[in-house]
Amino acid sequence: MHVTGQMSSGGEMSTIDLQTTKRGDCVGHIGYGGKGHIDLRVAEGRAYFRGDEAFWRMVAGADGARVMQKVGDRWVTGDPTVEGIGKACDLKAFFKMKVDDDSTIVHGETADGFGQIVTIRGFDEGRLALVRVSTTSPHYVVHVDEAGGFSLDFSSFDLPVRVRAPAEQDVYDLSRTV
Repeated sequence: MHVTGQMSSGGEMSTIDLQTTKRGDCVGHIGYGGKGHIDLRVAEGRAYFRGDEAFWRMVAGADGARVMQKVGDRWVTGDPTVEGIGKACDLKAFFKMKVDDDSTIVHGETADGFGQIVTIRGFDEGRLALVRVSTTSPHYVVHVDEAGGFSLDFSSFDLPVRVRAPAEQDVYDLSRTV
């Protein structure tokens, strides 16, 4: 599945563009609103990311250049923060979103490629959520908006996505440097 959109965290807007598998593997990138970006891979249950110089300055402050020099263009893994970033690929967890029982169907509309779409309005932990679902079988969630949180589009359902772990020589494992 292809996931694109925007997410807000701590008042900052991030963009995502990920190709995901049903088992939680993915490949893609996350942009941090002009403060850098990372390429992301989750393969065989392990998360890897590769940040640009602006990303390392954002997360390491004054040490950003030193971190970038040490890590270089390698994929970083072996740290709880890396695993946390990798959870962006866990669509099973994402779709466990609990929408209150008083959800209502707002209206139907036509969307290219998906036929008839129905919009369901509800609340997820008190935040307004709009979920657009195709009414033709198989039923796919094609868009989710959550007030103040995110706006995501879903497409390319059931297409194969191959994700491979980076080659060992291209990986900087933080668990081995501590």
